Amino acid sequence: ATTAGRRASGPACSGLAWELTGDDAYLLAAERHARDFERRVREEEDLDTHDLGFLYTLSCVAPWRLEQDEAAREAALLAADHLMRRFLEPAGIIQAWGDLSDPGQAGRTIIDSLMNMPLLS
Repeated sequence: ATTAGRRASGPACSGLAWELTGDDAYLLAAERHARDFERRVREEEDLDTHDLGFLYTLSCVAPWRLEQDEAAREAALLAADHLMRRFLEPAGIIQAWGDLSDPGQAGRTIIDSLMNMPLLS
């Protein structure tokens, strides 16, 4: 499992290390990360962010593409649904942070919001 402060680097490094070395220890680490991210999306933990694309592309889309991990695929699809909920149609943006009902956060966006869009493809 990864902490909120290091929630993307572990999954990315584990999967890349496995691809580069073929060492199953890295594959097992990547699988642990995928299971943890599955749990997070199902329990709706840490989803009030535009970073869902960064997080779930690395932790769940990659295992689906590399290993046909069905559970990781389902988690990625759930995360994509959550990212779509952050889309504010009148402005045509994805809200970067916070609860969507918080007027203090409404409409806040940054370039990273766009960089998370590949999760939706």
